[in-house]
Amino acid sequence: MPPETPPQEFDWRRPQTFLAVAGAAVTSPRQFFAQITRGGGFLAPVAFFLLAMLAPTMVNALLQWSQGPLAMLSFFATSLLKSAVMLAAFALVLHGVCRLAFKTTLKLPDVLRIVCYASGVRALEFLPLVLSSLAGGLLSIIIVLFIAYLVWVGLQAAGGLNRYQALGALLLAFVTMVGLWLAVNFLRGVNPLPNLPAPPSPAGAPPASQP
Repeated sequence: MPPETPPQEFDWRRPQTFLAVAGAAVTSPRQFFAQITRGGGFLAPVAFFLLAMLAPTMVNALLQWSQGPLAMLSFFATSLLKSAVMLAAFALVLHGVCRLAFKTTLKLPDVLRIVCYASGVRALEFLPLVLSSLAGGLLSIIIVLFIAYLVWVGLQAAGGLNRYQALGALLLAFVTMVGLWLAVNFLRGVNPLPNLPAPPSPAGAPPASQP
């Protein structure tokens, strides 16, 4: 009996396909990313990512129960939106790095698929919230590193980059995202690094409060 072909795409109309796609990305990443749907729309991968984020976001929201149901609902919706925006920003930056620095033929939907389908393990991010601080911290680091590994494999399998180019693309995208984050916080007058002096406030405005 021939081996079962891994799924090429998450079917948002059938949420149960989440496990098949996430499992294929984790257990056979090179084969999975080599045959993912190319140049498709954004709905399927984004829906997959949001489904992966449901459990950890819900647990985080439940931790706000003392502030009331409205605050919990607001936190839940805002957290999901922020996660989606950060994902889109990273995919956009990574796509730009791959196209400009390494001349890959990957289109933005392809890079988005790699990043989204590599993020299936984020469904486990609720575990660090219920574990001890040490165990939770270690598990969070492992999840982040494993996602980075899956994206690294995906850039090779789907984008034709060699291992060093894929690593370089990941590092450049990460550095760019950190730079953008620092720049945005500086423009907002927020000091993201508490040990450094806060950026000057606009004339007439009160000093920014420290987080």
